[in-house]
Amino acid sequence: MSRIVQCRDCGEILNTEDVHADFSACTYCGSTNIDYRLSFTETLSLHDQVEGKVKVKGRKKPIREFISGDELFKVKKKWVFKHRIIDRENDRYFEKVVDKETDEVIHECDEPLSEHFGHGSAKFKKE
Repeated sequence: MSRIVQCRDCGEILNTEDVHADFSACTYCGSTNIDYRLSFTETLSLHDQVEGKVKVKGRKKPIREFISGDELFKVKKKWVFKHRIIDRENDRYFEKVVDKETDEVIHECDEPLSEHFGHGSAKFKKE
């Protein structure tokens, strides 16, 4: 919040560091015609993510899965862009996580899906 206190007659700005200070008269011209203006600022952020699966009749798991969009990175408590593809048909796992503010690549993984274990839900796979 910011506050501007101004004399309507002479235009003098009467702000002080004390936001609770009350001006009954202009300290320069003596006018009692004082204008108080308050400003409030709020920020709104929208985040979205698209995800999907490609399924084939008769197969239990989808042959392809993807996620792309914003996600809250729990370690740093900030929003990042995540792009992940799990391609079971071509034995491929790809994931890239990018800091939205700095464009720094936080994490990137591109490997055969059969070798992807030890992190996330893959922690429970046997080596």
